[in-house]
Amino acid sequence: MYRVLVIDDDLEIIELVRHSLPTEDYAISAASGSQEAQNKIMAQKFDAILLDINLPGNDGISLLKYFHSIGITKVTPVLMLTGSASKEHVLAASANGSQGYIRKPFKPKTLQDQLSRALSLRDIEHAAQANVKKNLLIEVEPEQLFTKIIIYDRLSDRIVREIFTVYEQLANKWPIVALDLRTQPEITSEAIMQIKMLRKLMRESRLFLLAGKNFGDLIGVFPEEDVMLVISEIDLRRLLRSQQKNTFPENNF
Repeated sequence: MYRVLVIDDDLEIIELVRHSLPTEDYAISAASGSQEAQNKIMAQKFDAILLDINLPGNDGISLLKYFHSIGITKVTPVLMLTGSASKEHVLAASANGSQGYIRKPFKPKTLQDQLSRALSLRDIEHAAQANVKKNLLIEVEPEQLFTKIIIYDRLSDRIVREIFTVYEQLANKWPIVALDLRTQPEITSEAIMQIKMLRKLMRESRLFLLAGKNFGDLIGVFPEEDVMLVISEIDLRRLLRSQQKNTFPENNF
């Protein structure tokens, strides 16, 4: 579960954030001003921060600069909330580590998508940094709804053999597999060929691709009945939960 800090003096915006983000994936904390936000940041670790530009007593850009100066923006994505953004604000926010803007009022899906993308990039950076010590080609991470396979090198015959070796040793095949391609610098024709090979080898499983920034390069490449694209694991969890709900029979009483 991701911990998100919302910094805004507008209670309606805070409630909008709470109602927009699934409670299965996000735990929301709130601060109405700069000092309260600093106290909460010092007291606990957050996975993402939503920061309003206009705060009482101290504007959001100043608070962002403070976060940047103590290294918060290096490990925690910060998205700015604003009713209007001047060019000066955009440049200042970008220079101090903000990962983007969300205009108020926002639609729930807009918030979900932007936050999902920001967290996806952060998770991949953290995984890549951790793997420097492990020196692995792949890593398997079982989750409640699916099994994720992180690929730390370019997709190749060697990677496919590594994955299939692990897969073949299983007594019970993974029902749902998420192949994490967010570490791939680009999707080449060789990578597409290797994904097709994996699809054939893992025919007992449903295969999803966590595409991240490579999403656009993969649209239309695979039939949906063979491979499905999502941006991140948050999006995949949301999709699978929705499918589970839709499979329940309706009560006709």
